[in-house]
Parts: sequence; C-alpha cells; structure tokens
Amino acid sequence: YLKQIGLLQMLGQSGSWLPCERATIRLTDKIFSVMPLASSSTGEFFQEMLSVGFILSSLSSSSLVLIDELGRSTSSEDGLAVTIAISESLLKSEAFTILVSHFSQELSPILECFGNVAIWSLQADHRLKTGSISSTSYGIEFIKKMRSFSHEFIKDIDDIEQKIMTRQ
Repeated sequence: YLKQIGLLQMLGQSGSWLPCERATIRLTDKIFSVMPLASSSTGEFFQEMLSVGFILSSLSSSSLVLIDELGRSTSSEDGLAVTIAISESLLKSEAFTILVSHFSQELSPILECFGNVAIWSLQADHRLKTGSISSTSYGIEFIKKMRSFSHEFIKDIDDIEQKIMTRQ
C-alpha cells in the first residue's frame, strides 16, 4: 500500500491520470519513505536510523512521509521506544505521515491522544478497519486462514503461544 500511496501522490500532483473517479490530494513539497531493505552491507537497523535521521532533519509540514515497520532489526523494547519517539517527532512536525507498525497494540493508545492521528489496522483477511488491531495473535490468525498448514501444526502453534502467554 505504501508504495502505491507514494506513486499516486507523484502522479496526482504532476497532473497525471489516476485510476479512480475522483481524488483529493494534499500538495507536498517532498516525499520521504523508509522501506525494508533487501540486503545491506551495513546493519538494517543502522540504515533505517540513517534514513529516519535524514527525514526528521529535512521534512516540513508539507511533506509526505511513508514508513514501513520501524525497529524490526533490534529488540522489541528498543524498537518500540524508537518507534514512539519517531512517531512523536513526526506528529510535532505536522508532516502527513503514514506509519505501518507491528507495535500497534502498544503504539495505538499513545498516539490516539493526538487529534490528528487516525489508526487503521490490517486484519488477518487483509481488510483494513478503523481502530487498532484487536488481537495480539495477528500472525497466528493469518497462518490459520492460509490453510497451508496441517491442523497438527496449528495446534502446536496454539499450545506454544499459550505457554508463552502464561510465562508473561
């Protein structure tokens, strides 16, 4: 979705045809993106932070920022802390930002306090809905809907998840 948003922004702002009946596009001065790297000679987290640092020092309130999954290449605690700090900086900048995060359960209550935040979640059936994701087991729900795994394998996943949840 994020790549499509960036492409549609460029097409619409340049006056090109868009594949829709009508569109409202906010004019931007710059488009920034942070997307996962296929491979890198330096660490993925290092590259991600270099990109984000450049964005935070270069954006304006008229910028479009597209970020896919911050903090994936570090511990969960570090990733969440970095994602919250970056999200707050982006909110203060007033740049139009679309941030995709696997930290939705932790991030949503913090960001919902801001009046200019809309929270959407991708469900296991690939549908977008308003609000944060209701389950912490999105990945497991997704695997169950794939029907590519045996019932025994799914039962093993459920059992392991239960053991992990009782330890916390």
